[in-house]
Amino acid sequence: MNKPTPMQAAVSVAERFAEHQASFELAHICRCLVLAGGRWDDAARIGEQLQAPDRALRILKSAVPGATTDTSGLSGDFRASSSAFLSALKNIGVVETVLSQARLVPPQTFVSATTLAIVGNEVGEAKGKFLSRLELTPASLEKQKAVALVVMTADALREAGPAGLNFVNAELRNAVIAAADQIFLDAVTTGLTPLVGSATPSADIKLLLDATNLASGSRIVLVVPPPGINSLLMTQASLSPANLTTNGGEFAGIRTVVTDALPGGTVVAIDASGVVAADEGLTLDTARHASLQFDDATSQASDSPPVPTTTVNLWQTNSVGLRAERHFRFTARDTAVAIMTGATWATAA
Repeated sequence: MNKPTPMQAAVSVAERFAEHQASFELAHICRCLVLAGGRWDDAARIGEQLQAPDRALRILKSAVPGATTDTSGLSGDFRASSSAFLSALKNIGVVETVLSQARLVPPQTFVSATTLAIVGNEVGEAKGKFLSRLELTPASLEKQKAVALVVMTADALREAGPAGLNFVNAELRNAVIAAADQIFLDAVTTGLTPLVGSATPSADIKLLLDATNLASGSRIVLVVPPPGINSLLMTQASLSPANLTTNGGEFAGIRTVVTDALPGGTVVAIDASGVVAADEGLTLDTARHASLQFDDATSQASDSPPVPTTTVNLWQTNSVGLRAERHFRFTARDTAVAIMTGATWATAA
């Protein structure tokens, strides 16, 4: 195996550094917005003072002062920054990991699933030639919108100093991953008959692979809850090389993602090659005068009268609400996803 030259290694390091810097541009924008109290025109001036990256500054300056609080109408610069942010999640988020290996198509694309494939045959001399057929079934790309809401105060960011950028990036990243993964996993596993797990990781993973790894082109993603990754780490002690960490990685050559969106004892295998998706990116919105109900099981609904409840007003608490919406569409082949329950090795002790 040829080793990279010093020049190639230097270019690779420079590219990774550039990708890392680009993934933080969205955090720069959010930090400036929070410090400016959600006002885009003031955020642009703060961005100049904090020496935000050039593209982040262009995004902040492109917003019309007093006329918009979201990014839906901004330039291609925001799409580039949000894409870099999402790309950095592809090894730690289920949605981004699957989309990075799925068959991507433009939005509003008509797709068909192959239910019967053309088969080639060997034909002897003077023998009849076999005839095979192709059957296609129409499939629709279901639109999904994952909403991640993060509330921050300018005082907290000022006290954090330079570390405030890492704080904003981590909070935004965790919120987007949690929202998108929950919606995606709920959608792809609904209606599936769960496989029955056991206390042996290798046996259970073999069952999941048998259900999804059906072709040479399969690209399997194994999704486990935190207790599951702990067991795999201990199982990996006899494997080499060690490419698995508490944040995921590869287990026995299988891309593995850990998520809080699965309950203990539940494991999911996804063949990303059997997923067709349209990536519609990320939008960002801010609010300064909203009242929020801090409750995972909210009693409010847009199609019913308001229900009296305890809320927190952002203006009164000197806070800014950041709402990131992850938009994507997808459909999965029937055999592309398998779910297992009752895997005791993936359950907390």
